Amino acid sequence: MKPSPKHSLVSEDGAPTAWQVAHYKRFRKIGHGAASAWRAAKILDRFEDEENAGRVKIEAHAEEASYFDVYGEPDDPKEREEIERALELNGCFVVASYSRCSECESWTIADSIGMCVFSRVCDPFDNFYVIDLMDAALRALETRHAITVRS
Repeated sequence: MKPSPKHSLVSEDGAPTAWQVAHYKRFRKIGHGAASAWRAAKILDRFEDEENAGRVKIEAHAEEASYFDVYGEPDDPKEREEIERALELNGCFVVASYSRCSECESWTIADSIGMCVFSRVCDPFDNFYVIDLMDAALRALETRHAITVRS
């Protein structure tokens, strides 16, 4: 997390900030292509600002469904053992993103994904789905703001 809200705002000339560049480099290092890494860096940068302001969040909850009920049994017994090991080590989670209503202070789910088996399910550098969840929360926040402003 960043040290302070608004720390990462784009510079006055519109150039990328140090935070965006640092995020970009990390995303590239873990295998994102250039365009994907830049998109992810900008989303993460903005999400962190909004999270620090208390307007968006990401949470993980234990998955209620059985992994094998959803995906079925693997053909290879060794593959099942690997999956069971991963489930035992990491657990299986639903990861959800939320935006907060500025008027009523209630949280609304923006998007979610289940069956996440990662060591750090809410970390966009470990779980590639998290960036899209963050983006959904930001878009929901914009929509809520637009509705509130027009009312």
